[in-house]
Amino acid sequence: MSSPLADQQDGSSSANGNDAVTTVGYASTSGDHVGASTVVSIDLNNDHDTSDTLGNGDSFQEKAISSTPAPTLNAYLVCAAVSSVVGSAGQFGYAIGMLNNIRPVIISDFQDNTTCSVGFDANEDATPSSNNKFGLATAMMCVGGLVASLIAGRLSNKFGRRMVLLANNVVAITSGLIMGFATNYATLIVGRVFQGFAAGIGLVVVANYLGEISPTNLRGTMGAAGQVGISTAIFVATVLGLPDLLGTCKLWNVVVGGPILLAVLQLASLPFFPESPKYLYLTRNDPDAARAALRKLRGADADIETDIQAMEA
Repeated sequence: MSSPLADQQDGSSSANGNDAVTTVGYASTSGDHVGASTVVSIDLNNDHDTSDTLGNGDSFQEKAISSTPAPTLNAYLVCAAVSSVVGSAGQFGYAIGMLNNIRPVIISDFQDNTTCSVGFDANEDATPSSNNKFGLATAMMCVGGLVASLIAGRLSNKFGRRMVLLANNVVAITSGLIMGFATNYATLIVGRVFQGFAAGIGLVVVANYLGEISPTNLRGTMGAAGQVGISTAIFVATVLGLPDLLGTCKLWNVVVGGPILLAVLQLASLPFFPESPKYLYLTRNDPDAARAALRKLRGADADIETDIQAMEA
């Protein structure tokens, strides 16, 4: 059934020459239109009838919000994404590609009664023990990553996404120092565990950070930044390990010390970007800090209330 709004018919009329129009508001409570409202303009001279019906739950305010231009990428947001990816997804990709081309050099350097040589044939001349130890060093990254993935979420919820990413660089630098000064497989293996831990923490936390600093319409694009970072780091690590570059007996330690550079880059850049607005708003219960972070990420003139409403949903 339909009943007049506020239990009464609210009519208004105006006359201009022969024209007279009455506007009547009704609230509908029947059928599929529960909660819908209708505004009907009736020409008393029967010249025309017009109506503007808003759908279930719709309002003129919601239509205005929906017509607000969608946020676009800006330089500040892009730089925040690059900074967060370098020391997180970048660490993961670098750990994957780091040992690809320097395997013969490491095995010949660590193997007894063998002189380090770029031309060493690891497939033919390496002993089973050397191959097993090198394989263990390669795999131990996964052990560190597994442990990290189990605690990364709790750490980021307790301390914040950005803070965990920054602190994680200490682990990455530690891994680079251990591996860079490695003189045997035991040291290399320990360094790989630390490297895997840093890569695991970074990979989990950066996904949350990228999603939470991005506008809703750009989350897919920003999420792809992590994959781009991984692929780029694999490529860089593999190229650096070529014998014509750093994959030599004297310089292979520089290749395995690469995580230090990635960590330093993030430590130098990420402090200039804000914490996740969603973490600030929902976990730390600090709406003012969340709005300040959104203004930096979206621009001073952007409509940040749309992001706030999305967090509350």
